[in-house]
Amino acid sequence: MHQALRTNDIIQYIFDYCAPPQGPPARLTLYHLACCCKAWQGPALDRLWARLEDQKPLMNLLSHYQTDDGEKDIRLELPERFYRYASRVKAISYNTRLDFCVAGPDAGPVLPRLETITVRGDGYLVPTPWMLSPRLKDISVFLSSGEETQAPAERMAEYLTQAHQIAPDWHTLSISVAMSRRLNTAVSTLTQLQHLSLDAKYSLRCETLVAVATFPNLRSLDVDISAIPHVELTAALSNVAAPRFPRLENLVISAETRTIDMVLRHLVRGVLKRFRMKIGDPLPGDAEHLQPVLYTLAQKTSSTLVELSIEDRAHYAQTLAYLRDDYDDDRGWYSLSILAPLAALRQLRSFILRSNLPSTLTDADLEEMGRWWPQLEVLDLNVLNYVYPFDASSVQITPAALPIVARSMPHLVELTLPVPASQLADPEPVDASGSDALTPRPQQRTLRMLAIGIVGRGKDYPQRVVETVLRTFPCLRFLECPTPEVSQHFLATRCARPLEDDDS
Repeated sequence: MHQALRTNDIIQYIFDYCAPPQGPPARLTLYHLACCCKAWQGPALDRLWARLEDQKPLMNLLSHYQTDDGEKDIRLELPERFYRYASRVKAISYNTRLDFCVAGPDAGPVLPRLETITVRGDGYLVPTPWMLSPRLKDISVFLSSGEETQAPAERMAEYLTQAHQIAPDWHTLSISVAMSRRLNTAVSTLTQLQHLSLDAKYSLRCETLVAVATFPNLRSLDVDISAIPHVELTAALSNVAAPRFPRLENLVISAETRTIDMVLRHLVRGVLKRFRMKIGDPLPGDAEHLQPVLYTLAQKTSSTLVELSIEDRAHYAQTLAYLRDDYDDDRGWYSLSILAPLAALRQLRSFILRSNLPSTLTDADLEEMGRWWPQLEVLDLNVLNYVYPFDASSVQITPAALPIVARSMPHLVELTLPVPASQLADPEPVDASGSDALTPRPQQRTLRMLAIGIVGRGKDYPQRVVETVLRTFPCLRFLECPTPEVSQHFLATRCARPLEDDDS
């Protein structure tokens, strides 16, 4: 064998090419690579065992090992072959309990190189030595729990406390479980965390969030605080002397708008880069309550925010009631005047607006948004969910928006517009002499993905829609539409001709 094939960098490059994704095909390929020669055996086995979707491969190594002595430290008796493979595991998901007796509480970790662990289902019953490692960096817990039993939360509280003591590099935690008082307390002490996600099923305590706000290195936070009383949280955060969220760059928050506004006011100015808010106010579609939040956001992040997502999570029944009562009243729908404070976000690259009510944005508004955000790359204005009984005539964005976007948003890569695709199939205006369109249609060559609204079932609609879109966006690679014939015709058209690239 040539010496180059013994060089680790070259070996890793070959493995990247032969088995790039995780999954059964890649794992089978790595098995065969491990059988090629001794030089490749170790690196191939390292990759093969690095990530396990469950504990079955480890249990297979113990298939002939049995013990009934629950007090015995079986780590002393586990076969050497087991440790040869267990020491290679860096990530594992525990979904069920173990059927084997394991080491006592004073034993060392069974998986000494473990960095990432995911606990689901009955996985919380896995003995602690199988879940701990001094190299732990990322812990995810997704469990079912409730008032009738808090055993999973109590067990995870004990586990997180131990992990905090032995894993100095642990920086990421995701929790989806009803949190007991003890688990709330355990999370409050994890001051080293940089990334935290809490889906606490309305069991997150106010004092826990206040403690999290003071974590000095926290950069990413995903939290639902809908169940925390606004007055209580306001008073608690105001009484904190230390800076709140001093290094927070990414924030995903679910709450009513006044609570979101209060949290934003406590942020350090000029730090937040990505913000996603899920609005839980009881009155769907009343967008006027959002404007104070947008003013505060603009004041805090005018020079730093690059991604903004607004999700109005109105309930289906509430939406229908609102439509019946206020369908002809557009006072509360998302309009350019409501969004006006966002004009200060000059660094914005991505803007997503999703609601169960259509916006009142017009073609001219899109041109104005292009002036607000000259570097915009992603624009998502919520293709209407046609489960809801909206009349397409209520949408004020027309096919003329496509050339407007092409002209005013030259860097756009992804676009979602609520324009009904059936309108895109209508003949374009011509002058009195019968020539082509009145003005030349501008082209934009950076757009790669376009999503549009529903289209009629006319025989030639798909062809006309695709032709209209490609005249404006000739480099488009993906066209999404609720009518499958449009997407199918787009793929056929794209395959039939060479793919155009942008000018760069």
